[in-house]
Amino acid sequence: MKNSGMKLLSGLLVLTLTAPTMLSQHTYATEVVEEVPFVAPTVATTENLSYFLGQILDKYGHTPEGAAEATKDMLTYKYMTSDGRVADAVYAINNRKGACYHYAALFYELMLYMGYDEMVQIIDIGRRGNEHSWVAVRYSDGYWYYFDPLYQNTKYTQQELINLKMSWDKSLTTTVSGAIADPANATPLRTLNMTINVNGESSTIKSTNFDNTNYIALREFASLMEGTSKSFYVGWNEDENLIELISNNAVDANITSQLSSNPLLQMSTIYKDGELLELQTYLKGDSTYFKLRDIADLFGINISWTEELGIVITTPEPQEKVEDILPEEEIKEVEEDLLEEEIKEVEEDLLEEIKEVEDILPEEEIKEVEEEEDLLEEETYGAKRLFCRSGCDTCVHRFLSMYVKVGPGAAV
Repeated sequence: MKNSGMKLLSGLLVLTLTAPTMLSQHTYATEVVEEVPFVAPTVATTENLSYFLGQILDKYGHTPEGAAEATKDMLTYKYMTSDGRVADAVYAINNRKGACYHYAALFYELMLYMGYDEMVQIIDIGRRGNEHSWVAVRYSDGYWYYFDPLYQNTKYTQQELINLKMSWDKSLTTTVSGAIADPANATPLRTLNMTINVNGESSTIKSTNFDNTNYIALREFASLMEGTSKSFYVGWNEDENLIELISNNAVDANITSQLSSNPLLQMSTIYKDGELLELQTYLKGDSTYFKLRDIADLFGINISWTEELGIVITTPEPQEKVEDILPEEEIKEVEEDLLEEEIKEVEEDLLEEIKEVEDILPEEEIKEVEEEEDLLEEETYGAKRLFCRSGCDTCVHRFLSMYVKVGPGAAV
């Protein structure tokens, strides 16, 4: 090689090589992708609003009271009109001021960030007889409680607002029938992203909680189990107006969970592999949430929990299909062999039936049948001979008429 040589460097023998001049002059450099450092935004927009909401809650606490305190502490009242909830929240963060609409909007967005999504921003008559805005939040006891962060950072009951001469459309905040108010212990209804690890892969689905029991969005969970030996299909039976579940590998349903007395929960009738069942569910908008434990019991799914992964589901390996094991040529050979075996079996069955018929008929009847067949053959032969000896058209027509009309045994 050109310009090759050796050098002694610090007691080490170093071989130096120079590439031949005939090589291409193209060079290839390893592309180094530098991580772009995160630059915190300084101005809130509708696109980056969640960043600011997270920062605010980290400071004041991820609770409804923390959200109300942050709103009350950050803003100074200044009357102005509303531009819509999200726009009002962005304005409030950037300008630290606003009217009641902005207070309610910022509180609403902070609550929504934490998953408290059963809320109504009310704009109606306030305590001073003028238009006012506040937020109604649905709680786990079936009642609605109210936050008016312009005045305080804790919740109000409906009766407390009525006592303050506030009025609104009560149909927006209807109490569930049979509910018993428990403001001291009830919690706001919340939708969370539950992490579930299925066969080593973690994913999230929507969930909610009642009485320390997890309820999950059924279709999302079905999608999570797709491709496993415990997969199932979620459909709708139009004739019965019921949810229909069809399992990949049917198992007997064995529900072990206890029913809750929570008024927000209801009993839902469903079909599971053609069987009618009643399960306790929670209806949220267009989605039906089922107990995770009930669905696991329906399909024989084993659930465990670890501190590192949370909820863990491990399913047996699905049974392999023939086409996944054998190549196409071998499958064809197997099918041909099976077809030959079936043909052989049919032939053997037919021979057996013929033999049975022969065994049933007496020997004399078989002999009579054979003699009749011989006689028929002789008479037919004689008729042909007569036809051959004649030759005139009259004889031919006469023969045909007699043979066809009278048949074997006729006098010719």
